[in-house]
Amino acid sequence: MIRKGNKLTYFVIVGILVISGVNTVALSDFDNDGWLDIVTMDAFTEGFEVYKGGKGWQRVQDTGLPTRFRASPTDLKLADINNDGLVDIIGGAGEVLIYKNIGNFKFEQFQTIPGWYVSVKDMTDDGKEDIIITGQNISFYKNAAKDFEKIWSIEKRCAGVDAGKINQNQVFDIATICDDGIYILYDFNPALTKIGEALGGTPRGLTLADFNNDRRLDLACSSGIESQPGQIQVLIQD
Repeated sequence: MIRKGNKLTYFVIVGILVISGVNTVALSDFDNDGWLDIVTMDAFTEGFEVYKGGKGWQRVQDTGLPTRFRASPTDLKLADINNDGLVDIIGGAGEVLIYKNIGNFKFEQFQTIPGWYVSVKDMTDDGKEDIIITGQNISFYKNAAKDFEKIWSIEKRCAGVDAGKINQNQVFDIATICDDGIYILYDFNPALTKIGEALGGTPRGLTLADFNNDRRLDLACSSGIESQPGQIQVLIQD
């Protein structure tokens, strides 16, 4: 139950999936049948798993997705990278794995790029989704149709990353959480502006959203130490 103003909204559980070891999960309609499907990245089996939506979820076999990763999964994004009307998969697990949806729950490898975390946005306003990747570096890759082409890179070890129009000048900015603090790359130029201190522990996720309904993007990020409760920090634009 969620209270919004004076109204109460009730949610009903329609199904439960019990999946061990899931690090990341995302939902989209992969086959355009009107039902949301599920994709996970599993830390135990270290592979992608896809579940077809409907009245319940059924695991899909033989998707063409990898069943083994180089490292534990860290990030999972879904986007139509080639504008064919089918949702593709971008996952981070020691490297960023990009798999193209070719229909009927079949996927084929499109590109593999070094990194751990990824944000997908049309940064250049050309109708094609570009990507920002973090890990040992912060890198911007432009969608060149045949592949993602690296435009620039900064040597900076960072984790979660997101992009949005933070300073409201119609140009995308990039926010990321690093070992030593929280940074913004304004106008998606390769120049770092520190806006906050590190939380302690290992930096993890970051997202941009308007948390206080003032039509400006704010920032939430997380960090943690293995086997201990994590921390979440929210930064509101002043």
